[in-house]
Order: sequence, then C-alpha cells, then structure tokens
Amino acid sequence: MSSQETFQQFYISCIANYVNLYPKVELIWQLRIAEEAGDFNRRQGALRAACLWWPNNRISDLAIVKMTLKIVCFCVFRPSSIERLIISRLTYVYLGQLALPKATILGLKIMMTSRAYAMYGGSKKVLIFLVVAFLSYQGFNIPATIFLLIKINVVVITAIPYHCGYEVSESAAFLELASNLLACAYEVALLVMVLCHTVLGFRASYGNKMWKFDTFMSIMARDHVFYFAISIIAVFAVFSSWNSPIMLLSIRRFNADKNRGETADEAEMETVEFATVGQQSGSSGTP
Repeated sequence: MSSQETFQQFYISCIANYVNLYPKVELIWQLRIAEEAGDFNRRQGALRAACLWWPNNRISDLAIVKMTLKIVCFCVFRPSSIERLIISRLTYVYLGQLALPKATILGLKIMMTSRAYAMYGGSKKVLIFLVVAFLSYQGFNIPATIFLLIKINVVVITAIPYHCGYEVSESAAFLELASNLLACAYEVALLVMVLCHTVLGFRASYGNKMWKFDTFMSIMARDHVFYFAISIIAVFAVFSSWNSPIMLLSIRRFNADKNRGETADEAEMETVEFATVGQQSGSSGTP
C-alpha cells in the first residue's frame, strides 16, 4: 500500500471515528474524501466559510474537523512538515472552532446590549448596569479563551483505533465552563430586562380600543422576544442531534465490539456508554 493510500485510509478512519461510526462502514462522503484528497486544500476555504453560517449542528463541526484532520494527519506521515501542523492548529482548530464563535457571540451580545439600553430610554442606571455586567463577563471570557487556546494540544493516534483531534487541560476546561456559565447568566439578565419591558408594554396597550393581534406581534418584535425564542430552539437542536441515526449506529458499533470480545476505550457519543445486548437474555442494560 502506498503512502498516499495509507494516508487516505487513516484520514477516512479518523473521520468515521469522530462521528462514532465503525471505520469500515462505507459511506458516500467517505469515498468522496478519498477520491478528492488531492485537491481538498484548494476548496476547503469555501466549504468552511459556507458551514460557518450553519449554526449549532454536527455538519459544521464535521466540516472543520475534516479539514483539521486532513493537515494534521498529513503531518504524521511527513514529520518534517512541523510548520503545517502549527498552521493547522492555529487556523482550523483555534480560529474555526474557538476564536470565531467567541467573536460572533461577542458581537451579538454587544448588539443586544445596545438594544436593551435603547428600550429603557437611555437610562443612566440601566447603562451602568449593562456596562458593569458586560465588562465583568468579557473580562473573564477573553482571558479564559486565550488561556484555552494556549493550552490546547493536538492528539494524533496512528494505531487502532485511529483518532485525531485536540485536548485541553482540566484547568482550561474549567475556565471554559465558567465562561459559558457567565455568558448564560448575562443572556438571562438581558432576557429578564426584555420580558419586563414587554410586560409593561402589554399593560400600557391592552386597554386601548385599537388593541389587536398586530399590536401584540409588534411589541414582541420590538422587544426582540423572537430572538430569545430562536436561541432556545437552536440550543435544543444541538441535543436533538444525539437522537439521530448516528446514535443508533453508535449503539450497533458498541454492541458488535462487545460481542466480539473487544473492549471499548472510549465512551460512546462522548458522554454515554451503552451496555452490551446479551445474546441469551435478549435484553440490554441501562446506560
């Protein structure tokens, strides 16, 4: 087997492992990767840019990870190309999955903060509260993100089971979790401010003879209530992806490995490890 074929096989196995599929499962997108591995670098910029606009789904992560694995695994077979490994870490892992999403969320929160300030008529008390809350949140978020980027490490395993990805230290993961909790707290504060203003708008307009459904929708749109509704739906969309056929294939893979006497060295679906289906009892255990 040539080095190029070895690289393609290893690369496909890494992608299959990332989505918790058995490496020998033949899928169309796997074959396309093998056929187009030579010119993938010339088209990855447009693919990544397109997937960035597809929020909160595994497709975006998979597209970025495919490009990350493409260069990282390429460096495994050419150890002298250490510069390519550094570039891949900075460009695809740091920017694609960490820095750009943080910057996008930062810009969105600035817009919503300015909107909440305008809703309350430019009150100085509201301005002071928003500025203090925003600076407190970002004062922790930005250093935590920088610390996470510095401490991240690329992990490449060339033996079975093939694996290629990145890992962070426990302290960096804790800071990232704390940063996300602060982001949620700030989002909740904005939500409470918007809902209070919306309730006041309903009370002021409800007794009016001109009250109708359009008035209700206008108040909802004016106070950006739909923004929070869409955000909640987007969050639920992430968790609903685990209930997809990927989970079923993951269970099948886990049970097949157990029935062959193989041991699992990782938790299925990253958080849940499924019990083996017994051939005699015909029942499965609980997670």
